[in-house]
Amino acid sequence: HYGVGIQFNLGDGPITPFARGGAGVLRLKPDSAERQDRITVSAGGGIRFGISGVNAEIFAEQMAFRMNPRGLFGADTAGAETPTLRNLVYGAAVTLPLSSMGDTEYADGLRGSTAPIEPFVGELRYASENGLPNQELAGVRAGIDFSPVFGVRGFYWRGLNDDRDGTVPVTGYGGETQFNLNTGPGVSPYLIVGAGRIDYGTDFADSLGVGRVDKTAFILGGGASLRLTDRFRLNGSIRDYVMTVDDDLDNVASTADITHNTMITAGLTISIGGRSGQSESDRVRERDRELREARERLAERERELERRERGESPMMSERERLMERERMLDERMRRMMRDSVMIMERDTMMMRRQMGGTQGQQWITIPVPAYGEIILRYGFPPAGGTADSMGMRRDTMRMMQGTPDEVARRLDEIERRINARLDAMQRQPQQQQPRRDEAPVIVMRPNETVEVDRERTRERTPVFQRLGQTGVSDLRPYVGVGFGDETQFVVGTRADLGPISANSGFNFVPELAVGLGGDLSVLALANVRYAFGSIGGVRMVRPYATVGGGIFSPSVLGIN
Repeated sequence: HYGVGIQFNLGDGPITPFARGGAGVLRLKPDSAERQDRITVSAGGGIRFGISGVNAEIFAEQMAFRMNPRGLFGADTAGAETPTLRNLVYGAAVTLPLSSMGDTEYADGLRGSTAPIEPFVGELRYASENGLPNQELAGVRAGIDFSPVFGVRGFYWRGLNDDRDGTVPVTGYGGETQFNLNTGPGVSPYLIVGAGRIDYGTDFADSLGVGRVDKTAFILGGGASLRLTDRFRLNGSIRDYVMTVDDDLDNVASTADITHNTMITAGLTISIGGRSGQSESDRVRERDRELREARERLAERERELERRERGESPMMSERERLMERERMLDERMRRMMRDSVMIMERDTMMMRRQMGGTQGQQWITIPVPAYGEIILRYGFPPAGGTADSMGMRRDTMRMMQGTPDEVARRLDEIERRINARLDAMQRQPQQQQPRRDEAPVIVMRPNETVEVDRERTRERTPVFQRLGQTGVSDLRPYVGVGFGDETQFVVGTRADLGPISANSGFNFVPELAVGLGGDLSVLALANVRYAFGSIGGVRMVRPYATVGGGIFSPSVLGIN
């Protein structure tokens, strides 16, 4: 039994119930009869829970398919009706996640729900069993994207005549669900599941002059979009229109009853609504601007304090001068602490974005600099605290004791050290590159290029988001010969985008290829590859093992 399914998690806690449904093929291979493939539909649910970093689950599903058991070893003469058989499937499983969508709090692009409009053109390539020529078409899709990763679409298209200056009486309409595998810039692959109807008008006639009945189709496919701006994307997709030749889909029992019809489309996506998030460069500029403004405020307050000190009235009593001085010192200290916290918060936000991290209940993420120190103080020590905690409290109280001039000198020294530390952190990436075993700290100024450890940064990026970061050095072009229904010359490229997780021996290697000769074929796969070190100590030949899946245009779905 093999197929595809969709799972809906009904929560996000350590123990999560879920519901799922799917479709597939049940292959029966009797020893004394021919193989039979039956179409299955399944639905059910279960409970998922975490164990040592992986997800385990128990599940129960009902799987249904149409078959007369008496016909398994030969033709059934007892009756023509094919009953539906329902079977209970239950068990346990372990899920090993290869990638996650990551934290979208600072992700580029639109946020919130949007309404996409997608005009498109394409071609529907009928299977030979239908006896119909390929049909060029034009149409539009529209719907709602509830989040950057999930949306629904309704579609409508009309067939075009041979001169492409008018339409023919062939119409398609229906609905689809789209699952995006990348929310960032660059290329965003997506998967499609839906259903539709092809309406042949009363004036339609095939090559034999015969009309056709309307057909219901199950739609399964995928594609990719290229971001131009937050609201405009180019997209291309391949869909498999699963239909029957004679009967309706309700009467389908075997894979021999269905045909696979390929639709290839290209178009433009226009997103309406939502709100645009800041790009990475905009956030860096905003952070630098706020940092400069904070330092200017500190400097201006220091100058203001000096002016007030020089302008003290000689008629003011000593007590009044001390009270005014203490008030200004208290105000100055509160502002310094507030500005320092703001600066550190902005730095922490930027370094979290650049260095990655995990969040969850009872967790905090701390960016670790290549050099320096980290001091954490939170809450209040208990009444019977340790000697160290009590000592720190006494040091803080001692710093605030003394005359106003002594407190002011201490505050000046603290301010000088803070500014010196910030200056040193900004100069450090240019003076010293971090070692391989240290997480890089990136401090960017306008018009300044900073070198970072690309491989370690890539390891912390979800695998499908790496498609938008592909460089020329990642590509592995190849040529070859493909054998199957027909022999083709193949031109393609693979992109080695690094380990699927830190310290993993499995690399994410997407692949795109075109087959020339006969009908044009297109292959787009998401592969996981494991490379062996050497053979007998010789590294000139390095074998590898690959497994993956994706789109293959003649049959839409392909397994590698």
